[in-house]
Amino acid sequence: MLSKSKARYLISGGWVKGLQAFSNHYSGSITMAPGVRVGKHSVLDRYMGGSIHIGTGSLICKNCKLVTCGGDINIGQGVQIGDSAVITAQGGVTIGNHVLFADNVCMIANEHIYQDINRPIKDQGCYTKPIVIGDGSWIGINPTILQGTVIGKNCVVGAGSVVKGIFPDYSVIAGNPARVIKFYDAESGKWLKKDEN
Repeated sequence: MLSKSKARYLISGGWVKGLQAFSNHYSGSITMAPGVRVGKHSVLDRYMGGSIHIGTGSLICKNCKLVTCGGDINIGQGVQIGDSAVITAQGGVTIGNHVLFADNVCMIANEHIYQDINRPIKDQGCYTKPIVIGDGSWIGINPTILQGTVIGKNCVVGAGSVVKGIFPDYSVIAGNPARVIKFYDAESGKWLKKDEN
C-alpha cells in the first residue's frame, strides 16, 4: 500500500511530476519497484479495487491511463509503455519483462454484453477474461488488444491491429482481425511467412 508520504513524493518528484491520480478509495495497492519512471499527466487508478504493480526499471510515458476496474495490472521489469496508452483491467492484465509498446496502445480486459435487445447495452454488464503479453514482445502503434488475448514471448503486433485470441511465441501478428502472418521456424532458423510452411 502506498503511504501518504510516499504518494506525495511520487507526485512531486522527478519523472512522476504531473502524475494525475493514485486512487486510494478502493481496496488494493499501487507498488513501484526501484527505477520506475512515470511520465507527465499519466493516471494510475484503482477504480473498483484491484492492484497495480510496476516492475524494476519500467517506464510509463506521458498521458497514459491505467485503470484496474476491479482487476489487477502487473507490469514486469524493463517494460516501456509509449505515450497515451489506455489499459483497463477488469479481467486482469499481465505484461511480461522487457516488453516494448509504441504510442496509443489500447488494452481492454472486458467486453460488453449486448444480447438482450430489450435493454440498453450499458445496463447489461460485462464479461471479462485476462490479457497476457509475453516477455520480450513488441507492440506497434495504435493497436487494440481485447479481453482473453494471450500473446506469446518475443512476438510482434503490427500497427493498427485489432487483436483477440491466443498467439504462440515468436509470431508476427497483424490485421483486423489480427492473425499470425509470420513465425519463427526453429528448424531453419528463419522467420517464415505463414503460407510458406
